[in-house]
Amino acid sequence: MIEDRKVFLNWLKDEGAISTKGNLVSAEKAFFANSVVSWYIEEVKKGTMKKPQVENCVFAIRKFLKGKLDLCWDNGIIKVRKNRLNKGAKNASSSMANPDGKQKGV
Repeated sequence: MIEDRKVFLNWLKDEGAISTKGNLVSAEKAFFANSVVSWYIEEVKKGTMKKPQVENCVFAIRKFLKGKLDLCWDNGIIKVRKNRLNKGAKNASSSMANPDGKQKGV
């Protein structure tokens, strides 16, 4: 779980991942971001993730929330599905992190 839920929710709102229109709340990307951040926090607690890897995670999540990077879970691995910054690139998939804590891609 996210340690300070209110700070995290405010960050998601600031990043545009949570929006409201009347009584309708849109948070599709926020749910994915929450799952990734929660996973990284658990990995840090276990000692399998280091600070630079967490910083890369935050960078990638920000790009994801802004629509510049497509991330997905694939059998417990966070993958970059398509990099929208490089529109000429193939729709390649690369791994951002492995369960063993070794980071790749991004």
